[in-house]
Amino acid sequence: MREQLARKLGLREDAPIFFASAGFMVVFLVVLIAVPGLVEQVFLLGRQWIVENLGWFFISGVSAWLVFLLWIAVSRYGTVRLGDPGDRLTYSNVSWFTMLFAGGIGTVQMFWGSRNRSCTSPTRPSPVWRRSRPKRRRRP
Repeated sequence: MREQLARKLGLREDAPIFFASAGFMVVFLVVLIAVPGLVEQVFLLGRQWIVENLGWFFISGVSAWLVFLLWIAVSRYGTVRLGDPGDRLTYSNVSWFTMLFAGGIGTVQMFWGSRNRSCTSPTRPSPVWRRSRPKRRRRP
């Protein structure tokens, strides 16, 4: 039956894997919508456990990745040219560096730009409609 439905829908994926994944997602969404308070508590506890117990894993993973990249850079694989032997470079090293730098800065701004003011401000700004207006002085 699943195979027939997959053919009818025109799926190119393996039908049992697709339908099992779709079913899992539907059940997960129903639980999220049905009991949001309980799900929030479970997620907060899970996040707290990960931060407290797996911080070393994150730092070890980033350090291992950095060592691997440095090893690639200084090994014989660091000089491998991508493309045909006679091809000329489209961009110089300075251009590549500036593009990567701009991409990194853009990513940081998109991620943190909306939170920066609220995180660095000593007090939260009040909405415009709640700000107090200066009182007008009455003439005697």
